[in-house]
Amino acid sequence: MIHKTIKYVQYFLIGVIFLYIAVEIFELCVSMYGMVTTLENGDRLIFTKDETSNMLVIFFNIIISIELIDTLLPRNHEEMDKVLLILLISLLALGRKFITVDYKHADPMLLIGLSAVTVALASAYYILKKSSQKKEKG
Repeated sequence: MIHKTIKYVQYFLIGVIFLYIAVEIFELCVSMYGMVTTLENGDRLIFTKDETSNMLVIFFNIIISIELIDTLLPRNHEEMDKVLLILLISLLALGRKFITVDYKHADPMLLIGLSAVTVALASAYYILKKSSQKKEKG
């Protein structure tokens, strides 16, 4: 009974994430169309830095959502694979955060904290990936 309920909740969440991805793709297309049709004189050929940053945020949202779907799919993941996926999603979210931070006005402690979390997650991912590869070989 509990396993069926969990399965239905997973499918519901996957459906919601698919809808979110569709909205994000639509927003990305509308943003790109708007940027291409309203060319302005500036440093860049087509896109300004702010427009590029906004597009990258939408792109990262789509990538993170796809990874979340992969995590939620009811397949026979080993526990280590799920942990690696969650760490990868966390690293992608941090990458998205680094793109959106206004470095000129950001608190230095925020930047130190983001850097520390990035190093910790990357180290954990590296260690777990290496240990899972050793298990597969031997």
